[in-house]
Amino acid sequence: SLISKVILPEGDGPFPALIGMVWIPGFGSTGSLPTDIFTSRDIATIEFVHDQVTTYANQFTGAYPPNDDPFFQLYPDQNIDNTGQYSAWAWGVSRLIDGLELVQDSLPIDLKHLAVTGCSYAGKMALFAGALDERIALTIAQESGGGGAPAWRVSETLGGVETLGATDYNWFMNSLNQFTGKNVSKLPHDHHELMAMCAPRALLVTGNTNYE
Repeated sequence: SLISKVILPEGDGPFPALIGMVWIPGFGSTGSLPTDIFTSRDIATIEFVHDQVTTYANQFTGAYPPNDDPFFQLYPDQNIDNTGQYSAWAWGVSRLIDGLELVQDSLPIDLKHLAVTGCSYAGKMALFAGALDERIALTIAQESGGGGAPAWRVSETLGGVETLGATDYNWFMNSLNQFTGKNVSKLPHDHHELMAMCAPRALLVTGNTNYE
């Protein structure tokens, strides 16, 4: 089950809607962007609580998401060793949109004008969701770092940034690890192509100028 808070503007609608990647309910569904950017334009906001699909964890602290998370229960052949969480989370965003389609007669959301957003690791999540579901009209990837908008090949040349060898392999399937270091040039794809998957739909990528 996915339970998502929906905040509607006043009026009859239908309203464009922003789906925000959030860790816990009520955490705020606009990433690092001010909420009034959207509410002042009569845009609905919807939370995607990603832990309802698979639990955020951090392998650098020794925390791994359990293989009995809901996504892995639905797909028993998938587990944290062979499936990156971004695949599961993007799948969850698509199921949330399925739900909006089912209730469109009673919930005044304009399904032709859906956006997704998130910041940092959630910026990556928004980018994968937007790339993989063509019902999303606008993808806003905020400060997404390595594994988001930046190409792994470029990150490898920069120094103290999130390289392919320094990302979290809860998020990406473990076999990606074979392309660390000098092997990055052997990747069969890179993230300029991930961004291109959003085309011809709209994509807004933001960075933080305080960081390399």
